[in-house]
Amino acid sequence: MEYSYVALDSEGIKIKGIINAPDSQEARKIISGQKLDIISVKQSLSRNILKAFKGGNPKLSSREFITILLNIGELDRMGMSMIDIMEILKDDVATGSRMKVFCKKVYISVKSGSTLSESFEYHKGYIDPIFCNLVKIGEDTGGYNDIFTKIIHYVKSSDKIKRSVKSILFKGISSILFIIGLTLAISLIVIPKSMSFLKENNIPIPWYTQSMVNVANFLADRYIVVSIVILSVYFSIKLISKLSYAFRKSVDKTKLKLPLLGDLIMNIEAARFTAFFNIMYEAGTRVEIIFARVKDIIKNRHIKLKLKEAEKMILNGQLPQEALNITMPFSRQLIRIITVGFASGNINEVLKNAGYFLERDIEEKIDILVSTIKPTMMVATGLLVAWMAISVFGPIYSNLGNFSDNNALQKPKETSENE
Repeated sequence: MEYSYVALDSEGIKIKGIINAPDSQEARKIISGQKLDIISVKQSLSRNILKAFKGGNPKLSSREFITILLNIGELDRMGMSMIDIMEILKDDVATGSRMKVFCKKVYISVKSGSTLSESFEYHKGYIDPIFCNLVKIGEDTGGYNDIFTKIIHYVKSSDKIKRSVKSILFKGISSILFIIGLTLAISLIVIPKSMSFLKENNIPIPWYTQSMVNVANFLADRYIVVSIVILSVYFSIKLISKLSYAFRKSVDKTKLKLPLLGDLIMNIEAARFTAFFNIMYEAGTRVEIIFARVKDIIKNRHIKLKLKEAEKMILNGQLPQEALNITMPFSRQLIRIITVGFASGNINEVLKNAGYFLERDIEEKIDILVSTIKPTMMVATGLLVAWMAISVFGPIYSNLGNFSDNNALQKPKETSENE
């Protein structure tokens, strides 16, 4: 939930802002943690309603987030204080409205005495929560530049994969919409005119033409109802997904079993896991803490549940490789590689190599999906056009003899009428 607040800073200046918190008590706790004297805190109903429709706060784009990290890293290396850095960012660097709002909120938090990671945590609606933990690692190790470089590398790789996946979805959806539009055009325009021509010339209608007519009549009479049913099913699934965790988990488990797409999802999640595990382990973070944090970046709930089970086993004293071998959240091959890495004491290098091959495998699978979509849609369109052509021209071609006989009979009649 979002809460709007009015407070005074250490200099007595009145500050207004909005903060994310599960309840008003937690909101007050977070505001007090920023060393602000609270005047009022109230729930922002209008923003919460808008947030419900939009599905959450507008997250920073990859470009905006990278710009913020690059500037913080460079200015920190120059010896500037975090308050001055965030002031420069909010006044001179931030361009888009989201970026300006985020930088202003972080500036207020930092000015009130919070660290950068705490400020990110207060406003995690704008960024992925896992980045707050990585920023904390940068603070603990004494510098932001190194950790930010690794985060930027991950964000760039992740953004590249997202663009490729969006391209697949766009091509698939646009092809499906084209086929639907073509089907409606045939049903509403071509078939009615063709049928009137066949009936005027007393041409018998074969079964394959009648089947096309039945489909066309169904779509012509009920295309609005069909559209409403499809949209209702889509939004019902989304609603059930929001309300039922078990349903979401079963859907995510089903996704992993889909041909081609399931392997792609598994590899994307594995690449995220290896990248963040490597960053946190290299920074000296304990394995149990890594497992507690790294699952936050995993989107697939089935895999996330497996990682939670592995985390519990590690807390109970089992080795990480043993826990992964039992829960098996990723492919057996990747788990075997991780096991070898832990056994040899060279887990960082092993994870780097595994991440490289995973990214390459993701690119190959995306290329396969893209190359599969085009011919599939071309075949579907060709079959639809062929069905229409056979249904319309088949009866006409079969009755060409009748046309010639009718023309021969009409000519004597015209001659006798003229005489």
